[in-house]
Amino acid sequence: MTSNEMVKKIARFLSEKKAKDIMALEIRELTTIGDYFVIASGGSDTQVKALSDAVEEGLSALGEEPRRIEGYIRETLGIDDPEILHAIRYHTTACGAMTALDEVVYLADLTSEDRDYKDILPMRALAETALRPAMKEAMRFALRDLVERSLGISRDTFEAYNAYITDQQADLKRPSGGETDDI
Repeated sequence: MTSNEMVKKIARFLSEKKAKDIMALEIRELTTIGDYFVIASGGSDTQVKALSDAVEEGLSALGEEPRRIEGYIRETLGIDDPEILHAIRYHTTACGAMTALDEVVYLADLTSEDRDYKDILPMRALAETALRPAMKEAMRFALRDLVERSLGISRDTFEAYNAYITDQQADLKRPSGGETDDI
C-alpha cells in the first residue's frame, strides 16, 4: 500500500468514528519520520481513544501496522521528538517562536479544505508560496476573527501575533534552524 493510499484509509477510519478537522500533511520534505502526518480532533478523551483504536484496528486488518497516531503522542505512542510535539501543541493557537514545521502545520490547519471563511482562497494561495508572509497574514486574520466572534484569545496567540506583526519572528532563534520563507 502506498503512503497516499494509507492516508486515505486512515482518513476514512477517522471519519467513520466522527473525527473532526481531519488533516493529512505531507511532511516528506521536512523530516525523515514519514511521508504524511495525519491529525484529527475528538470531542473527548474517550473519542480520541476510539479514533486511535479505529486507525490501529483498521490498518492491522489490512496487514499494516500503524507507525504513529496523534492522540496519545508521547505517553502511548512514544513520540518524543520535541519539534513534532511543539507543532502539535501550537497547531491551532500559534506561539511566539515557531519553527518551519510549526508554521506549515498551523497554516495547513488554517487553510484546510473544510475551511470556508471569507478570503480563504487568497490565504491558501499565500500559504502555498511563502511561510513568513502567510503567517503574518494568518495572525492578522486570527486576532480579527476571534475579536469579531467575541471569543477568548490565548496568550500564545497574542505572542505569535506580536512576533509576526512586529517582524520579531525573523529575529527569534528557531529550534529547527529553518530560516526560509519559502515552503
